[in-house]
Amino acid sequence: MAQLSDAPAGSTDPKRIAPFTEKGHPTSAKARWVAPYLRRYLATIEEALGVRFQRTPSGNLIGALGYGEFGVALATDDGRVVKVTTDDAEPGFGQEIYALQHGSDLALRAAARASVVLIDTIVRLPGSVRHQGCEVPVFAILREDVMPVSDADNVSPSVKAALNAHFDGWAAWFDLSKKSRKTPQMRSNVYMEILDGWEALESEPALEAFTQVQRYLWNLGIPYMDSHRHNFGWRSTPNGPQLVLFDLGGSVALKASDRISPVDGYTFDRYYPWNEALKKVQRV
Repeated sequence: MAQLSDAPAGSTDPKRIAPFTEKGHPTSAKARWVAPYLRRYLATIEEALGVRFQRTPSGNLIGALGYGEFGVALATDDGRVVKVTTDDAEPGFGQEIYALQHGSDLALRAAARASVVLIDTIVRLPGSVRHQGCEVPVFAILREDVMPVSDADNVSPSVKAALNAHFDGWAAWFDLSKKSRKTPQMRSNVYMEILDGWEALESEPALEAFTQVQRYLWNLGIPYMDSHRHNFGWRSTPNGPQLVLFDLGGSVALKASDRISPVDGYTFDRYYPWNEALKKVQRV
């Protein structure tokens, strides 16, 4: 994948970079593999992506923008971000977003660029790590940097409500998917929550582009679920800040057993070939 030629310079703030230590963050127990993996492959990642991570004058890695359940986000010298992750949903979902951001459908291309961080490169990195009891591959995503939304930010109540309604519907679906017994009434209740969330998204003008992309992905069989506002950030534009999704890990590949009957133009009658899609990710 080539870099986006018109990607903005980014907004990395050195004050956001936490000290990079193996035990110096609250989720270290969830991603203990990060520090040893980076010690081994940091130069490989930089060479593969054509970037250099921010360092101290003595050459040590400064730190991380943030840690999560599956990995770490690191700042580059040119104001972008590299997400190193074991969550295969991120490269799978990211590939579809990348395709939209470079695609021939001008409306979807504009919507994908307006509502999701610009993605430059996605690669599968060397080796594997032990995470959550399994040996798993590691991926890297080079993307635009945006300033994450905080509790104090001025996100309008209607946008918050729409995102929360969408998130709540999928949270109910996820809870139902883990139950061994699913009655028709339980399914019906969850589907109504999902549809209520969609109606909330579609009724919010500020989320029009995000909803357009969501509709496209829903019909591929990979809806984005984790739509709470803390997965969104502010992009600086000449017309003021723009709310965009930056965390790509909240998507899910639906199975045949997860199908939902077509309603209002949305359908779950397609199975997204997640494993086949991941095979297309460039290997380093």
